[in-house]
Parts: sequence; structure tokens; C-alpha cells
Amino acid sequence: MNSMAYSAHTALKLNFRKYFDVALILAILFHLGAFVFTPSFKPAPYVPREEEIEVIEQLEEVEVPLPPVEVPRPRIPIAAEFTEIQISEEVDPEETIEDTEVDLDNPSAARLNYVDPGEGADFTSYSDPPMEKRIYKPDYPQLARQAGIEGTVVARVFIDEKGKVFKVEILQSPSEIFNEPVKKALFKSSFYPAKQRETPVKSQLIVPFDFFLNSSG
Repeated sequence: MNSMAYSAHTALKLNFRKYFDVALILAILFHLGAFVFTPSFKPAPYVPREEEIEVIEQLEEVEVPLPPVEVPRPRIPIAAEFTEIQISEEVDPEETIEDTEVDLDNPSAARLNYVDPGEGADFTSYSDPPMEKRIYKPDYPQLARQAGIEGTVVARVFIDEKGKVFKVEILQSPSEIFNEPVKKALFKSSFYPAKQRETPVKSQLIVPFDFFLNSSG
């Protein structure tokens, strides 16, 4: 048994080179045959079948309008009461009444009302009331015009001995947006001071300003 195995091993060892050459030739022939007879392959992009194509409909954009913005109208306060003119008892009332010219550019400012001098500190009675020299017209606020706000602003004007405005109080206004333009206009305005026996004294006036959308300015 050992002699037979030894003989086979010896035969394999002696014929190894022949077996190797045969195996190598067969392998080369196999690969050459596979290379020659295998059909060529050309890669192509994948094209899905029609039933695999999913059609996605694009939703049409719909423009949603914004809700209208309502501008709240301010509450109109109760109209301020004008104080009646008080003339010094020592002077004939007819002597204190003077003719005034109406300013065509600002007719509302000509409707002046005199204030009782006793209402404010450091104010004395006068024989000659204060008179307007030049009253500037306030600008109509653009925001108020766009919001459709209109009305009359009534202001109390404090005038010193030189006819200069040193204080302004708003007594009535359809909206606070009108107050600042009215104050600026009055501080730029000038007046003739009130007089008590030819002596200039401090005084007060009530000045109205009309703001209406159909008015100019």
C-alpha cells in the first residue's frame, strides 16, 4: 500500500510540469473563447416604462388678498366752551371793539375769542384786547388726510407783553395728530399785545383751526 502511494506521488512529481502546461493552455483557451464569443455590452441610461412614470400635477398658485386694514377713527371730544370776553369796567366797551380783517388764507384763525384775564396767573385786566398780527396756517398731517380725519382744533394761546406766544394749550382736537402742527404754527405767529391804559400786559386768546379734506393745503 505504501509502495503504491509512493509510486503515484513520484509519477505526479515527475509529470507536474506537463500537467501545469496543459492546465495553463486550457485556461488561456477558455478566456480567449469567452472574450471572442461573448456579445458586446453597451451601457445605456435607464428609461422607465410609461406605467412607471408618475405624473405630478403642479398646483396653480392662488393669490389670497389681504384683509382690508381699517384705521380707527379717534373719538371726538366734547367741544370746549369759549369764554366770553371781559372788558375792564373803567373803559367804555365801545372803545375796545376794533374792526379786524379776515385772513383769506386762513379764515378760521380770524375767529378769535378772548379769554378772561383772571383765568391765568400773572394776567391782568386790559382795556385793549390782543390782536392778531400774523397767524400761520398749520400743515394738514398726511396721515390724517389718508385716514380721512377732519375737524376743528381749538387752542388757547398765551401772549406776553411783546406780543410773542410763550405757551399753547390744545382745548379741542379731533385727533392728537393735529396738535403738534397747530402748536408749531402758533409759536411762529405774532400778535399785538393787550394793553391796559397804553401799557402792554399779558393776555390769552382762543384760536380755532379748521382741517377739512376739501380744503387746500
